[in-house]
Amino acid sequence: PREIVDYELGIDISEFQGSIDWYAVKADGIDFAFIRCGGRGYSKGGIYDDSRFYENVQGAKAAGIKVGVYFFSQAITPYEALEEASITLDKISGLGIDLPVVMDWETGGGYRTWDLYGQDFANVITAFCSTIAQNGYTPCVYLNTSDINSRLGGYSGDILSRYKLWYAYPYSCYSDGSFYQEGDMIPPRSFYFEYWQYSWHGDVAGISYDTDLNIRVIGKTTVTDPANVMTATAEWEVRRILRHRVLSRRLRVIRRRMSRIRLIPRIPRNLRIPQNLRLNRQVNQRILKAEQIRLQGTHRLNRRGKEQLLKDGYRNTG
Repeated sequence: PREIVDYELGIDISEFQGSIDWYAVKADGIDFAFIRCGGRGYSKGGIYDDSRFYENVQGAKAAGIKVGVYFFSQAITPYEALEEASITLDKISGLGIDLPVVMDWETGGGYRTWDLYGQDFANVITAFCSTIAQNGYTPCVYLNTSDINSRLGGYSGDILSRYKLWYAYPYSCYSDGSFYQEGDMIPPRSFYFEYWQYSWHGDVAGISYDTDLNIRVIGKTTVTDPANVMTATAEWEVRRILRHRVLSRRLRVIRRRMSRIRLIPRIPRNLRIPQNLRLNRQVNQRILKAEQIRLQGTHRLNRRGKEQLLKDGYRNTG
């Protein structure tokens, strides 16, 4: 038997993605977005705002993208979690949020949250999520495998039975920027997750920087194959399809990146420029200033608008 997943494509973003063309994001197949509203510092614990939160919410909703919100949490006590939830509720009031409000709790070496385990951790999550629920929103918590199995441990069943899970578990096959496609596998886990963050390196139209990619698992259908033994011909066909999917995924990324490249036509080698002109290498300058030049190659703009010079050679021929 095999499972077919009914899903939606999504992203999560913050001010670090810069100015976003949300209509281009929608046209690229994105259905939803989790948008950061603020956070707490991972060392001293100060609260900060996301400078593009309202801009991103308005842009996403105008483009027809469903919006959820997350707060980057570094809470180590229930009181701090309650403070973070209160700030989040104040920011999202009246915005018409479509999806859950997420406690994006994270840790690592040097983080103030590093020593939080067991019941203390469960109490922190409960303080945030219960406050969100009491105010009419759907609470959700962002966790990885270690958070669930090691930090929560025996308390994970209770937490995950009460609150939605946004599961962080990137697959390396998406590190080229490609999207999840129909037929791709999701992590087989004993616990249920509605949202899965499968890549930290998404290449999304309308966004100039790498973007986290997610899917929303809407449902699953189990299909039972009529035979358990695969013939040699059928096995070859399956392998051919899988190879095709990999190539299609890579080609999609290449086409998306090529669409952002602006090429400057090659200059004929025998072109002679008047002596009173000098070379100006700005991309949009129409007048090339030089005594005599020989350009081999082309200029292009990379995805962040910065000029790059490829195989260019300049030589005086006089």
